[in-house]
Amino acid sequence: MPWTIVVTLATCSLFGQERYDTRNMSTPMMPGYNASSRIAVRRDWDVYSTASFIYWNPLQENLELGIVSDTAVTTHTINGNVVDQDFSYTPGFRIGMGMNLHRDGWDIFGQYTWLRNTDTASASVDPNGTQVIIPFRGIPATTNPQYHSASETWKLSMDLADFELARAFYVGTELTVRPFCGVRGAWIRQYMTTLYIDEASGILAENNIKVEQLSHSWALGPRAGLYANWMLGQRIRMYGNGAGDLLFTQYTTLGFHQEGTTSAHQPVNNQFDITQHYLHYIRTHLELEFGFGWGMYLDNHLWHIDVSAGYGFQVYFDQNMFRNFTDDSSSFSHLPNGNLYIHGMTFNFRFDY
Repeated sequence: MPWTIVVTLATCSLFGQERYDTRNMSTPMMPGYNASSRIAVRRDWDVYSTASFIYWNPLQENLELGIVSDTAVTTHTINGNVVDQDFSYTPGFRIGMGMNLHRDGWDIFGQYTWLRNTDTASASVDPNGTQVIIPFRGIPATTNPQYHSASETWKLSMDLADFELARAFYVGTELTVRPFCGVRGAWIRQYMTTLYIDEASGILAENNIKVEQLSHSWALGPRAGLYANWMLGQRIRMYGNGAGDLLFTQYTTLGFHQEGTTSAHQPVNNQFDITQHYLHYIRTHLELEFGFGWGMYLDNHLWHIDVSAGYGFQVYFDQNMFRNFTDDSSSFSHLPNGNLYIHGMTFNFRFDY
């Protein structure tokens, strides 16, 4: 009995000491608990708006126009060069709006991105020479079509809508991070028109052909990423952003139209129309951006402005769904796919009020 009483009192004292120590240690540890690094102005709503000018260069795999061969295919020898698409930079914009929540430093943010782009490619050879153009587009004839001029136009339309829930906090005294999770919606439309012309109609047996293709898709899925800022001093920072998403993607329409012509503007009865609807896939998108920024408070913390500029890289896996044909029968067609890549400059302005 005496030993039982001693053990009981010691156990009660130990548990009481644990509760006492834990309760007292929580107060001095709170200032070091992921202190918020978000921009905080002296306003009731504490909202902010963003505007960005983007100057991006979209480029996509498997958009080559054809081969300029030094000799006709009938000689069973091909010695030439591939004609690639001439990808170029194009302007666009991005706008967004966010709000700081009155709960542990969290914030919500939504943004919309608009981009339109047109790229072209062309090639021509002397009709009286030995060079010919071997096409990559359209349904090929069994007699090996060969042409003397070709042109291609690729148009891309992209609309992206993002929503984020995030919390910005310090990691040390000079580094801040803002992990986020959210949702992305994407609407991507592609159009391609290709024209192959035989300018010496009596020499080669093939007529001119015009090929039109389109791809319409929408996508929705989760998105997550991380924003990081390294403070360099004098309100200047270096930043790095990374994000990725996994999107349920529906290709509402894949279209292929080909018509033969006796000249560039006179169609004849040589037409193919192939349409496919409602294909469902899961597509992945990754992006990285690096740059520099500067910001400051105004009017005793009633406002805050921030400007930044960076260079980014993006990849949309297997976005190219233009159909290719390997024979004069549609049963020998296939979807080669191809990634859509985007890189370029982004100039940002943010205003907290």
